[in-house]
Amino acid sequence: TESSTANHVNKDLEAFHRCVAATIARFPFYEEGEEGRFDEAADDLRELLATLDDTALAHNGLWETLCDDVAMGDYANWED
Repeated sequence: TESSTANHVNKDLEAFHRCVAATIARFPFYEEGEEGRFDEAADDLRELLATLDDTALAHNGLWETLCDDVAMGDYANWED
């Protein structure tokens, strides 16, 4: 039997839409080679998301995980 876990995203669909739109508008969070900005960009994104939905940064939730990835440098402005 395969187990699955549901993780929190947002308190409602409107909050999800606001968070997605704000995240897209904020991208790129930093450029390649700006390692010094990773944590700052993640903190800025956390603050923005918390303003839009006070439940968005739930432990192991979508947005907390995204912010952790931003802090690791996973979302630079890569060219295809």
